[in-house]
This record gives sequence, structure tokens and C-alpha cells, in this order.
Amino acid sequence: RGAVLSSGLREAGFSCDWSGSSLKIYGASLCSEPISLKVFEDHRMAFAFSLLGVIIPNVWVSQGSCIEKSWPGFWTAMTG
Repeated sequence: RGAVLSSGLREAGFSCDWSGSSLKIYGASLCSEPISLKVFEDHRMAFAFSLLGVIIPNVWVSQGSCIEKSWPGFWTAMTG
């Protein structure tokens, strides 16, 4: 999960390092282009990346349907 999280954060414009047991985030030059972050069917990563979409315009979660297994109404709650 850490590798997926750090990869997605980098794609969104954050500067970070994942060492296998810790994640260090140094700062950001946030993306302005639309991006779709891959979650590799991990609902926890989909939750995390969906929160990026709240603060960064044009951030989308690919494979967002994987959230259905733990919170079926999540996307409705986020938009409602």
C-alpha cells in the first residue's frame, strides 16, 4: 500500500519518499492537469485518493468501484 500511496502522491505533484516502513512528504507542486490515480483494486487507496480530489481539482480515482465492498454509498456521500 505504501508504494501505491507514494506513487499516487507523486503523480498528483507531491514530493515524497517511501522506504518500506515510512512515508515522508516534503512538499508539493500540485498538478493542474486532470489525472486518474490507480488504486489497484484497494479500497483503502481509493478512499485516500478520493480525499485528494477534494483539495486538488481534476483528480480522479480509477477502479473506484472497489469501495463498494466496504462502503457501498461512499461516492453518493461524497457528492451529496
